Amino acid sequence: MRYFLDTEFTDLPWTPRSELLWVALVDGTGRREFSVVNSECSTRGVSPFVREHVLPLLDRAHQRLPRTELAKAVADFVGPNPTFWAWCPSVPDIRAFAGPERAARLHRQFADWDYQLLRGLFDVVPAGWPTTCEDLHALANGVELPHNPNPHDPLSDAHWGRAVWLRATRSAERR
Repeated sequence: MRYFLDTEFTDLPWTPRSELLWVALVDGTGRREFSVVNSECSTRGVSPFVREHVLPLLDRAHQRLPRTELAKAVADFVGPNPTFWAWCPSVPDIRAFAGPERAARLHRQFADWDYQLLRGLFDVVPAGWPTTCEDLHALANGVELPHNPNPHDPLSDAHWGRAVWLRATRSAERR
């Protein structure tokens, strides 16, 4: 089964303060969705961006679970042998955050940061899970992106990711 993933985190993934705050998943049909906040994650030391854009949205997640329960809930939601899709930042995207001298190296390490954070929930990653996720950004190259009405809300972003995938795959079929 295909799942569209988005996360929010306390700070950029390459900083020591980066921790998974909120995870959302939408299945390939768009009918099943998962949106849960990590109740063990402190919001005191979050980045200014997260404070301004993410914390005001936390009430949209109807559920909060401690890390181990969150990991179990994610595994139960996706079941065996899932495929994950997420919007992965490009080198220029990372350059905007980290500067030109570190961008390529950080991209190699953190381009799939949403998936790394999701896998980081587990002491042992479930059998059948891929080592990386699929990149919506690369898939959507040259495709007009749909509007996302609620950016930085992971559930909205996961639904947007599904819309990107649908648009990109339909565009490819027409060529």
